[in-house]
Amino acid sequence: MSPFLLIAVNAILLLFIQFGTAWILSCISSKNFRRSSFLYKKRKWERDGRFYERLAIKWWKDRLPEAGGWFKKGYSKKSLRSGNEENLDLFILETRRGELAHWLQILPSFLFFLWNSPYGGWIIVIYSFAFNLPFIAIQRYNRIRLIRASETKKRIHRKFS
Repeated sequence: MSPFLLIAVNAILLLFIQFGTAWILSCISSKNFRRSSFLYKKRKWERDGRFYERLAIKWWKDRLPEAGGWFKKGYSKKSLRSGNEENLDLFILETRRGELAHWLQILPSFLFFLWNSPYGGWIIVIYSFAFNLPFIAIQRYNRIRLIRASETKKRIHRKFS
């Protein structure tokens, strides 16, 4: 296969994986993302979001595209629509969907070794991690902050009910 054709095949497949995974997950019922599974648990090394702040996430997170609203059943996470408990809970749920989408977009990159040289395969794997990890970090950082805000609102609500 010519180098140009190989690059074209790789690029088209990467786009298909990115958009296909996002679209499929946008079609899955929100009920499936209500539970906080092992993948979504806050980790000790995240230090309540301070790990991400050391990476200057507040500066760059809003500069990356947010594709959640690109699909008919999608949910844009560009900004919080309202600070009420229902919206906070929905946004938290959507960060789980978004994080899973980006993890799933990394996995197929290892298949590129089937038709690329080992060097080319590793380029695709490194690209997949480099492209998706910032989005995963954003989802995790936002979720940590939103859970904290949601728990505070629920405590206040219980206190005054």
